[in-house]
Amino acid sequence: QASLSDQITDSDTKESSQPCIYLCGNSLGLSSKPARDRVISHLDHWANKGVEGHFTGKEPWVNIEDATSTASAIDLVGAKFPHEVVYMNSLTVNLHLLMVAFYRPTLQKYKILIEDKAFPSDHYAVTSQIDSFMAMHPDRFPNLKTPTRNNNNNNECHPGLVLVKPKAGSDLLDEDDLLTLIRSHAHELALVLLP
Repeated sequence: QASLSDQITDSDTKESSQPCIYLCGNSLGLSSKPARDRVISHLDHWANKGVEGHFTGKEPWVNIEDATSTASAIDLVGAKFPHEVVYMNSLTVNLHLLMVAFYRPTLQKYKILIEDKAFPSDHYAVTSQIDSFMAMHPDRFPNLKTPTRNNNNNNECHPGLVLVKPKAGSDLLDEDDLLTLIRSHAHELALVLLP
């Protein structure tokens, strides 16, 4: 078995030739060398078999999750037994589950603080939770016409969002600015959701 570093694709787009450790938690990172071949194999199977790919071939799609390695997950999370590991959902589904547990809005405190440039799917998940709450209170929110994402084409922001942005010229959120924003919106915040 090749070491993990031997399985990672070399990048032609690296900004620096210096050795580095890649710790970007909200990124796919560089693909593994076997990933391209596996994806191409499934695309070829789809092109040749169509819907029959669900039931034919080396890896029929109908049970493809069975090929997921519990052994590798055990090592990844440090479990001792297979029954301690379960694969579950997508990031967006997990965000919804977290918000169902922790987002407890009231008519006064219903807003959610989130980073301005979070993934669009994060914004959609958050705004759908706020919209669900607002829809239950049409007398309080009679004009529920809400853009779901602040973008470069307009300056509108969902009325239930408080967006935190880095200072000009920085890619990082400033802790003091974040705390100041939380304090200034404390009377209306129901949740702070940060990466």
